[in-house]
Amino acid sequence: MVSCPIQKVETRRKVPSVSGLPPQQTITSAQFAADLLWAVASPSLITAAAITECRLPERPTLDDRAADCGPRSLGPGDHRVGRYFERLIEHHIRQQPDWELLHCGRQIEEAGRTVGELDFVFRSGGDVYHVETAVKFYLYLPDRTCGGSQFVGPNSRDNFETKLQRLLTHQLPLSRIWQPEVTIRQPHVKGIIFYPVDDAGPDNLLEGMSPDHQRGVWFPAAHLPEFLARRPDPQRALFHIHGKPHWLATPTDSNTALTGVQLTEAVRRHFQTSPDRPLMISQFDSAQDNPHSRRLFCMPDHWPD
Repeated sequence: MVSCPIQKVETRRKVPSVSGLPPQQTITSAQFAADLLWAVASPSLITAAAITECRLPERPTLDDRAADCGPRSLGPGDHRVGRYFERLIEHHIRQQPDWELLHCGRQIEEAGRTVGELDFVFRSGGDVYHVETAVKFYLYLPDRTCGGSQFVGPNSRDNFETKLQRLLTHQLPLSRIWQPEVTIRQPHVKGIIFYPVDDAGPDNLLEGMSPDHQRGVWFPAAHLPEFLARRPDPQRALFHIHGKPHWLATPTDSNTALTGVQLTEAVRRHFQTSPDRPLMISQFDSAQDNPHSRRLFCMPDHWPD
């Protein structure tokens, strides 16, 4: 067994922060707070049965200071959804007065080769937690498989089964050797599963997939006009296109709302210039005072091939 000495971190200021990057892009405080709430409190993608140890320490609400924060800066690389998600979880951990963050993004090297990374290691009460985070978006293929799976990512080489196996058999066990004082190992996996229009998914979900996961609808770009035409009252529908890294919560800026006609034109222009990049979209009913949104994923027509 390979072991390494553990350097104890006495204060939070000594911990390298994934947030400490040169400013590149600004986030409004409202969007940051919405994304933070989604990152912490949205439904898990995986079941409790897939988690073999105790749950992450819970907080019933977010720290109120999160909603009052000013515009925040994104640095190089933070436009990636996964990187931004990690930053939100880091912020949440740092806001808890009785949680001591020991390591953040600790690279694990063996014989000069990187073998993995520990996302977060922190102390809470008498326990030391190792938390591995992931945010994933998978699309259900009812009539075929891709890479042996019916639940496939926008990058069709990614799928639910492979990610869950790697998380539970490789990423979390790393701390048994490299951070032996850890007492609780916990995955924190959020995301959305998208299903074809009018398809509720399989009768039996995959092992480890939570039945309470957030759901959305996906369709190829060429099917957008048909999707819009099938809405009960298409004139009331409004849409927001999510720019990366804000694929998490629904957009907070009402000025970005599009009608169906405007959405169709925006989608057409997008795929003319970026034929391989999907679009994350939220749909609202303009007639509701507190509109409930539905998440849509508009995919390239050639996906997943």
